[in-house]
Amino acid sequence: MNLKELLTSKKEAPEQENFLALEIHESLIKTAVWEIEGEEPSMVSIGSFELWDSEESLINGVDASLTSATKNILKKPKKVILGLPEPWLDGDKIHPTKTSLIKNVLTELGLKPIGLVTSAQAIIHHLKKKEGIPPSAILLEVYPDKVTVAVVKLGKVEAIEEVGRSGELNKDVQEGLTRLNLDQLPPRFVLTNGSNLEEEQQQLLSYPWREKLPFVHLPKVEGLSAEFSIEAIALAGGLEVASSLGAVVNEEVMAPPTKNSLSNLGFHVEKPESRSDSDKPVFKEKPTIQDKPIAKKVQEVIKEPSPSVVSQQSPTREPYLSHFKNIVRSLKTRLVNVKKKSGLVMLSGLLSTPIFLTVAYFTLASAQVMVTVKKTSLSETINISFSGEVSPDSINLPINTQTFTASVSESISTTGEALVGDKASGTVIFYNGTNDSITIKSGAQIESDNLIFLLNTPTTIASQSANKVAGTIELGKSDSLSVTAVGIGTRYNLSKSTEFSVGSYSRSVVYAIAENDFTGGSSRTVKAVSEDDHQKLLEIASNKVISEIDLRVKEQDSSLSSLVIGELSYSKKDFSLEIGEEADVVSLNLTGEVNVLLYSDSEITNQISTQLIPKTNPGMKLLQDQSRIEILPPQIGEDVGVYKTQAKITGSLIPVIDQDRYISQVKGKSVNKLKNILETIPGYESTKIIIKPNIPLLSRYIPLNKKRVSLNVTTTR
Repeated sequence: MNLKELLTSKKEAPEQENFLALEIHESLIKTAVWEIEGEEPSMVSIGSFELWDSEESLINGVDASLTSATKNILKKPKKVILGLPEPWLDGDKIHPTKTSLIKNVLTELGLKPIGLVTSAQAIIHHLKKKEGIPPSAILLEVYPDKVTVAVVKLGKVEAIEEVGRSGELNKDVQEGLTRLNLDQLPPRFVLTNGSNLEEEQQQLLSYPWREKLPFVHLPKVEGLSAEFSIEAIALAGGLEVASSLGAVVNEEVMAPPTKNSLSNLGFHVEKPESRSDSDKPVFKEKPTIQDKPIAKKVQEVIKEPSPSVVSQQSPTREPYLSHFKNIVRSLKTRLVNVKKKSGLVMLSGLLSTPIFLTVAYFTLASAQVMVTVKKTSLSETINISFSGEVSPDSINLPINTQTFTASVSESISTTGEALVGDKASGTVIFYNGTNDSITIKSGAQIESDNLIFLLNTPTTIASQSANKVAGTIELGKSDSLSVTAVGIGTRYNLSKSTEFSVGSYSRSVVYAIAENDFTGGSSRTVKAVSEDDHQKLLEIASNKVISEIDLRVKEQDSSLSSLVIGELSYSKKDFSLEIGEEADVVSLNLTGEVNVLLYSDSEITNQISTQLIPKTNPGMKLLQDQSRIEILPPQIGEDVGVYKTQAKITGSLIPVIDQDRYISQVKGKSVNKLKNILETIPGYESTKIIIKPNIPLLSRYIPLNKKRVSLNVTTTR
C-alpha cells in the first residue's frame, strides 16, 4: 500500500487553512495569501500587481493577481480581507458609489469577505508593529491623478484630505496640508504607492516645508515598498481573524471586535455557531491603543472552530499535533484489513509509537530556508557593437535601423524685452532765405538735437522778397505743415519755437520752426520674443520629437528601445512669433525625421549576465531588478554598416549558489547546525527558517526529503 497516499488522506488530515487579502486602489490591484501560524497571522505569498480602469478590467485583474498568488497552493482559498482607499468608505460602510462594484467582483470570483480595512489604517498599524510605538507621520497615498494626505498622530488619523495631481507632488501635498489647517504637523512623510519613489522622495526632500507650513523642523521622507500595504492589510486584518478562530493573539494593539456585520455593507454574512463561555477565544490582556478595530466586521463572518481542534492552553502546537493524530488514526483503520489479510500484526504496533510520527515528519514536512547575503556594488563601462558579428571585447547586437517621423507642438514663456510706444507729432513752418522757390518732398527729414522728424506732405517754399516800404528783406515761408518723429518716446515731445535744420540745406538757406508744442510721444518696456527663446523652444520640441519616436518604437514592439543615429532633420519649423515681437508666450509647430537604431534591453542585460559578469566577477551574478544601464549615443564604426557605442552599468551582484549542494548538506540537520553550513556562502549575513508543520522537538530539524526543502538567497536593499 502507498504510504504517502495514506498520509495525505483528505478526510482525516485537514490542511492548514489559507486566507486572501485584496487591496484595490484607484488604478492598482494587489493580492496576497496569508495564514494563521501560531499566535499571529503570517504571509504565504504575494500576487502580481495589476492595473484596472473599468469593472471588467478590475475583475480580470483581481483574477490574474489571485492566480499568481495561489499558483503553488492546491486548495484555493476564498475568504478574503478587503483593503480599500479611505474615500471609498462612508463611515463603517462601503460608499454607495462603490458597493455594486465590490459586490460584483466578489460574486464573479466566488470570494467571501471576512473583513474590511482602509489602506491607511492598515499601514499605520503595520508601522506601529514594526517600530514598537504608535507612529506620528503624514501618510501620502499617491495615485496617478490624486494624492491622499493623512495626518497621523500617535497611531490615529487626525485629519485627511484628497488633492488632485498637478505634476508637482510637493505642491500637491502643501495644498492638502493647507486645507487641513492644523497648528502643528509631524515632521515625517511616509510615502506609499508612488510610481517613482526615488524621484517623489527627492521632490519632498528639496521643498522648503518650514517656510510654507507649521513644521517644528525639516521633515524626513520615507518611501514604503510596493508590498508593504498588501502585507499590512493581510496582517492587520488577520489579527482579528485569528482571534475569531480562538487563537491567543499576541498583539498589544488588538482592539475588541466590532459589533457591526458585513451585512450592513450589502454582503451575505455566515452566522457563527453558538458556544459556551468556556469555549470562547482567550485573549492576552494587554492595554489597547486604538478605540476601533483595525479590520471591521470580522468575527461574525468566520465560523469558530470546535474546542477539540484549537486548544486554549497550547494554541501554537496543538493543531498540528491533532493533525498528525488524525493521520495515525486513519492509518490504523486502513491497515486493520491489511493485517487481517497478510498477518502484519507488528505493523499495527509500530503505528502506536512515536516512530511513525517522526517518519511522517521527516518525509512530509517542508522547510523554507532564506539566506541573506551582502551585495557587491557594480559600476562598469562596457563596449557595445551593432554589427551582428561576435567579438570577445564587446557585447554584440544585430543591426536594426528604421526612419521615424513625428510632429509636436510646444510653447514657452518669453524671456526677452522690447521697448514699445507712440511717436510724437506737431506742425512746423519752413523759411526760405534764397531768391528762388524751394520744393520739399514728403518724407523729408528735419532735425533738432539729433531728434529726427519726417514731413508728412510735400511743400513749396516761396523765395525771399524785398519790402520797399520798410526797406527790409522778407523770407519766404510755407504754410503750417505736420511732421512725425522717427522714433518713440517722450524725448520727441519738443516745445514751441524749436528750430530745425532741413535735410542737407544750410540753416542760412532753409530752416523750420515748431509752430506749437509737439505731443504724443511715449514708451514702455514689455516682454518680447528673444533669440534665446527660439533656441530653447527648438531644443525642447526636438527632444519631444525624439520621445514621441521612442513611444512609437515601444508601440511597435514593447521589447525594443531606440538610439538616434545622426541629426534630427526638420520638414516643418513654424514659430508663432518672430524675434522682438511683443508677447508673453511663443509657440512652435515642429515636424522632425530621424534614423534610429533599435535594440533589446533584455538582450543587453542577458549578455552582461552570461558573458561579462562571469569574466570580471567569477562566482557572482547580476541582480537585474537592481541594475541600471545607460547607453551613450552610437558612432559609425570604421566598417560600413557598423555602429559602436558604450554603456554604463550600475547595479548589485550576489554570489551564485549551488542550491542542490547546500540542500543536500542541510537536510536532516538540526537548526542549530544550519548556520555552520550556510556560513560558507560568500557574503553570508543571516538565515531565516520556516518549517511547516511546527511540531515540538521535531521542528528543530530540517526534513530529510530534498524535494520538501527550498533554499532562497536574498540581499538587503
